[in-house]
Amino acid sequence: NFVCDGPAPINNGIMTASAKPLLENILDSADEVIKSGNNTATLRFGHDGNIISLVALLQLGDMWKAETNPDKFYEAWCNFKVTPMAANVQMVFFKKEASEDIIVKHCEKEVNLPIETDIAPFYHWKDVEAYYRNLLNK
Repeated sequence: NFVCDGPAPINNGIMTASAKPLLENILDSADEVIKSGNNTATLRFGHDGNIISLVALLQLGDMWKAETNPDKFYEAWCNFKVTPMAANVQMVFFKKEASEDIIVKHCEKEVNLPIETDIAPFYHWKDVEAYYRNLLNK
């Protein structure tokens, strides 16, 4: 899983990059819902290979670590931690009525995002979106 779907350096980032269209769809869908002002849930289904690549691209917690030594793969990355049975990636958005600030949190299992925040474990959506849109262009 690490080599075939995940962030193993030996695959030259191909698997992580394969999640870019999904990330773009997630960002576009979030923007569309935010602009509409409606309460909405957007759900997608994917197998572990899809989730592994997405989690690596999102750089969630330490689930995107790279390791080049096959004897140490298990120290850097474990598939049962990244995609346990019935794994999912949840991003929940919050907004106060009187505020324009949208905040977001990863909710299945709280993990850090690679984005600075002054409201941990929450993140400002504008910062999250900018970070990931920039990542899509790399």
